[in-house]
Amino acid sequence: LQDSNRLYGYVVGVATPYCQTPGLTIGYCPDMSFTDIPNAPHHKLLQTVPECPDDEELPTKCVKRLKMLSPASIRARTITSHGMMNVMVSEGETREVYRYVANQMEKQDVLWSGIEEYMHITKEDSARAKDYIKSHQAAIAADNLKGQCTKGHSCKHSTQEVLQNLAQK
Repeated sequence: LQDSNRLYGYVVGVATPYCQTPGLTIGYCPDMSFTDIPNAPHHKLLQTVPECPDDEELPTKCVKRLKMLSPASIRARTITSHGMMNVMVSEGETREVYRYVANQMEKQDVLWSGIEEYMHITKEDSARAKDYIKSHQAAIAADNLKGQCTKGHSCKHSTQEVLQNLAQK
């Protein structure tokens, strides 16, 4: 994956059947009680909470999917990612997950243009964030390592091994 995008990272468009970011999952009115908010992991919300009927004007205690809007989020795949899923930790890795990037290389300019236009995140912003993470890699890896195998988080030996090696650099 050698090209000019390497400086600031690659964008991979992925459509999911669930909300990608917990912060975008639940919307509620200011006068709603905290106990009325559905208690479900964001990726299981649609299986846990019933779908709102189309014939009700103000349905409650249900999920309504946005049909005329395509919400999007950006998830950085860096050593800050708890489970380290799809994180490239060394140059030249060729794991199966990178086929997503390879299949979308010709779309990088279009994807970055959309991110800059709609989310106001520039390639330069991304390059600065990437440089910061790289220059503080050992401390970030050590901090991420502390959260491994704690309640509610993953506990993969392979992730711990990678983080341990990065923390010692």
